[in-house]
Amino acid sequence: MTIKLTDRFLTSRKAPLRGRAIYTDSVVPGLTFRVSAATASNPMGRRDWLLRYRPRHQTQRANAYLESVKRLRSWRDIESRTRRHIIAKLGYKPIGEITRADVVEFLDGLERKHGLRHQVNRCRETLRAIFAFAIERELITVNPVIGVSKRKVEIPRDRTFSRDELASLWRAINRLPELPRAYFRVLLLTGARRNEVGGMTWSELDLDATLWRLPSDRNKSARSFEIPLSGPVVETLD
Repeated sequence: MTIKLTDRFLTSRKAPLRGRAIYTDSVVPGLTFRVSAATASNPMGRRDWLLRYRPRHQTQRANAYLESVKRLRSWRDIESRTRRHIIAKLGYKPIGEITRADVVEFLDGLERKHGLRHQVNRCRETLRAIFAFAIERELITVNPVIGVSKRKVEIPRDRTFSRDELASLWRAINRLPELPRAYFRVLLLTGARRNEVGGMTWSELDLDATLWRLPSDRNKSARSFEIPLSGPVVETLD
């Protein structure tokens, strides 16, 4: 709960039956008051103040890592998971104070609280790379991700659509507005990856020759491809 922590509010807090009640101050960033469940030795419950802070230059150093990988094709994915998950959950703590237990708790939270699957291991690999980056620059001496096992959350991609499912999907696509309708049609008819279709440019297309020339820097295998375009794809693009 986020609320202004006043004397009147704090003195009226009773210990929960189990676990902890946490109150975050709406005035002072990072200031938290925690009331733990009562025990036989402490019938009023334990009460603690906590202050979370971000050390100076911590954000700039996370940005330095992102700058170092900006040339990678997967940079946008790395940036997204770094800002959305890693910094959001671990950014308040100095990088040298993050322990293996913190990493395990972080990954457990992604899997159990947020229901993520393959992204859990992606975050693990990105976090490991961030620590390796920090070690190389002598910001820390230990990589706490080493020794933390990959999670068994990956799902093999062997699912295929039946004819009836394809027909239902096509009808649903046809009810979409023009731009998403074109996107999903090309996606379905070419079998290309989402980012490849989403980043398609006119310079890659030769509609007279019914070819899509996908450059090496726009596909996962880092090789150039010529993808034949069927009549419905050409019609959609026209």
